[in-house]
Amino acid sequence: MVNSIAATFSVAKSGIHIGVDLSQIQLWEFYKTINRNEIPKRKVKNLKMNFVVEIRHCLIVTLITVLGGQTVAAQTKDGKAETIEKSFNRKTTISRWVNASPMEVWRVLTEAENYPNWNSNIISIAGNIALDQKIKLRTTLDSSRTFTLKIKEFQPNALLKWCNSKGIRTFVLKEKNGGTSITMTEKIGGLMYPLYAKYLPSFNDSFEIFMSDLKKIVETK
Repeated sequence: MVNSIAATFSVAKSGIHIGVDLSQIQLWEFYKTINRNEIPKRKVKNLKMNFVVEIRHCLIVTLITVLGGQTVAAQTKDGKAETIEKSFNRKTTISRWVNASPMEVWRVLTEAENYPNWNSNIISIAGNIALDQKIKLRTTLDSSRTFTLKIKEFQPNALLKWCNSKGIRTFVLKEKNGGTSITMTEKIGGLMYPLYAKYLPSFNDSFEIFMSDLKKIVETK
């Protein structure tokens, strides 16, 4: 019991998030509902003590790490994707510098019909990439499915977001060193995430291909 409870944390503007393995909470609820006459009282007491001690230990380690400034963060290298997995969500991020202006990159990212011509991951995008519009996307990750996505944010030459009920993809463009720093992030999650997480393919390779293709097309225009 002591070694089987997992605690995770992250620091963000919203504060500190601490998660505990749900299966252990369910197990403890199971122990509480059993007729205690069927288990020696000393064993029940030991189980309870182990559970409480482990929870306290997880919290103390988390707080010491946070207050000590040793928080864990994803350090993405240029052109390399990083994925952070949590209990109820997963976030994949990649950044890359390209020798092109934000305007040139924006034009490529918002021309839906041209995606299949330069992007190896995209089979098709139907619709207009514009604020509050919906697009239908098919990718090589799962060619049998069509994803309907809504454009949630549309700030020319700076920020693009599209999403559905399960996730959101964000593109951030910043002028840097005479070119553009592009950061692409996709966060998937929700209360039902633990039920389907194991069926999701890794996005790391597809993100790196996406960025490599994007760099190539904007630098040759």
